[in-house]
Amino acid sequence: MQPIVRNLRILLRAEFLLAGVRARIAGQKIGLFAFAILIGVFALGMLNLAGYFALEPSQGRVHAALIVAGVDLLIAGAAAGLAGRLRPGPEVEMVQEVRQMALSEIEAEVESFQEELRSLRNEIKEAKETLTSFAKNPLDALGPSFLVPLLSTLTSLLRAGKK
Repeated sequence: MQPIVRNLRILLRAEFLLAGVRARIAGQKIGLFAFAILIGVFALGMLNLAGYFALEPSQGRVHAALIVAGVDLLIAGAAAGLAGRLRPGPEVEMVQEVRQMALSEIEAEVESFQEELRSLRNEIKEAKETLTSFAKNPLDALGPSFLVPLLSTLTSLLRAGKK
């Protein structure tokens, strides 16, 4: 039973490590998405301010606001793209391999235990059949190995009694 407990511990540790890595990646993604949203909010704010202050004299109100908003949206898109491409590192593959090994060993132990249970069940079934047979016909259950010496002893006693 010790290998099963050891493998369950390994499996549990592997699951905790995987959960930690996934939580770290999720935190980084959330941070980058929040940054992208913040930049997006700045883009909307700049739409209003850029048209009035920065480029109004040279480009006109509409073109100036579109240029500033376009740059802000490109920055927000780049941040969102980075967040979407984040993937777990090579340590996740190693932890998944350890987890799979632990699961395989647990499955092997369980199969071995089930085979032992089947064997024990068959032995109990045979013992039950033997006892049932003995209870119904005790002389048949004893068989020739017991009856031959018993009969020869009885015959000897009868011969000795006649003499």
